[in-house]
Amino acid sequence: MRCANDEKLDNFLYKWFIEKSSEGVPISGIMIQQKAPKFNSKLGGSKEFQASSGWLEKFKNRQLSIVGEKLSSDIEAGNSFIAEWQDLIAKEELTADQIYNCDETGLYWRALPTKTLAAENEAVAPGRKKMTDRVTILGCANACGSHRVELTLVGKSKKSRCFKNINKTSLPVHYMHQESARMNSSLFSEWFHDCFVPELKKNLRKLKLKKAILLMDNAPAHPDVEENITCIFMPPNTTAILQPMDQGVIESMKRRYRKQLLSKLLFGGDGDEKEAACSIVQFRKALTLKDCVYMINEASESVPEYT
Repeated sequence: MRCANDEKLDNFLYKWFIEKSSEGVPISGIMIQQKAPKFNSKLGGSKEFQASSGWLEKFKNRQLSIVGEKLSSDIEAGNSFIAEWQDLIAKEELTADQIYNCDETGLYWRALPTKTLAAENEAVAPGRKKMTDRVTILGCANACGSHRVELTLVGKSKKSRCFKNINKTSLPVHYMHQESARMNSSLFSEWFHDCFVPELKKNLRKLKLKKAILLMDNAPAHPDVEENITCIFMPPNTTAILQPMDQGVIESMKRRYRKQLLSKLLFGGDGDEKEAACSIVQFRKALTLKDCVYMINEASESVPEYT
């Protein structure tokens, strides 16, 4: 093991990666594997060195945080917006209780892990069809996490059978529908006026505050102006680096949802291993949108305020 040469190679590759990334060049694992032997040769490294897939994974774990959207982000516009944002907060004398952020994400609510462990004597692990049942989740909270607006879920069906004889207003989320289960301008406007504004004003009265700001993605459909509520839109191509909800909140919520989903599959949802759930096919058939609603709400509420 040539530790010194390995460290030098890591440093050279990392500097090259940072240089190319700053130029906006997307770097793939194959490109790193092609570049590594050349750097290794220049550094007088081992002639037996191979930039294998295993080596690549270890290099990424040591040096890199691989991201897609962030590499295509407009860093300069993002920095300029941050400066303007800080000036606005100071000018308006806003606290973290008055600064809100919303963001939406797609959720394949029946999807299970695509990889599995295989026993030593198994040639292949059994495969299964990938589930594409999708909903859109819209989350919103203030900067300190003390107020979380009721989660919104957009499904495909207006009257899903699993909601039969259930008053949708009694659900733990604000349910909306659209034929492709995606958020559009009319649904967003409905959410803004019927869900966000009433909850926000109620919280402001509770805190004896008068105004607030909602930070969101740049979008062509701007909601109508509400008194004492200012909507601020992030510049184009800066969402990945500026969007607060993208800095771990949404990911944490999804991880908690997946944990509940697997627990429900393996233990029937009650943690009792003796009552392990049925086959995957039967499990997926039995899983309803109503289950998704309650699990995603629980997942959202379990995300810590400091996230």
